[in-house]
Amino acid sequence: MVPSAIWLSRSRISLPIVALAAFFAAALVAARSQSTHLWTQSHVDEFEKGTPQGVAITSDGHLREAPGLKEILTTPSTFVWSIAVDKSGAAYLGTASPATVLRVGADGKAFVMFETKDLSVQAVRLGPDGALYAATMPSGKVYRLNPAAT
Repeated sequence: MVPSAIWLSRSRISLPIVALAAFFAAALVAARSQSTHLWTQSHVDEFEKGTPQGVAITSDGHLREAPGLKEILTTPSTFVWSIAVDKSGAAYLGTASPATVLRVGADGKAFVMFETKDLSVQAVRLGPDGALYAATMPSGKVYRLNPAAT
């Protein structure tokens, strides 16, 4: 009877090991196997649930190739409300949190031209006189700035 007792104790130990090995083998097969999935999207809402990369979704639901994007600047502000560009290619950004006017050159470097205690610089526009105008909220003030200021 001793040999059967030894076999019984070995089978109790080997059963969990065999089950574990079978589980890992099945997981490996499942990980390596591939299948085809087919789905249909016909409404703009369905397309907008995804993350489009390299495509643009038009308002009528058509897909178009999108222009390439390149990150130029990360601002310390939470929002950029308005952008104006002058003839030389410099961009002027009206921001909020903090409320500033940033000048961004062609090299992508930002310079803080103006800062206010208001909540936001809601609009920036270049005037026909060459000045840069910045409108703030909630005070409703409009500031005349020199775009060449250093």
